[in-house]
Amino acid sequence: MLVQLSSQGYQQVLRVMNLKVTNGWTDKSFVELLVLLNEMLPDRNTLPTRNYDAKKILCLMGMEYKRIHAFPNDCILYRKEFEGLKKCLKYGLSRYKEKINSEDKGGLEKYIQFFF
Repeated sequence: MLVQLSSQGYQQVLRVMNLKVTNGWTDKSFVELLVLLNEMLPDRNTLPTRNYDAKKILCLMGMEYKRIHAFPNDCILYRKEFEGLKKCLKYGLSRYKEKINSEDKGGLEKYIQFFF
């Protein structure tokens, strides 16, 4: 459940979300940080303890963050007209990591995250 935040509360949520995005934290590690901060702050603090609630607060502020696939040497961002590409146009290398075994999902070589 979202609570009413002061302007300072919105700023705090924005700052911790910026840390998450800048440092590439997983949702799990981010939630662990939120829970830890919540335990350290006074009982009546309004910092969310769930990633979902932090994202909702960003949306209320008119912001959200996007994750964009990128080639490892940053020669291409897979967005707009390049969003459907599977390989880099310049080097012909795959957008995804190669599977090591049949259980491996592959995954992205690199991505960037940003607020907009």
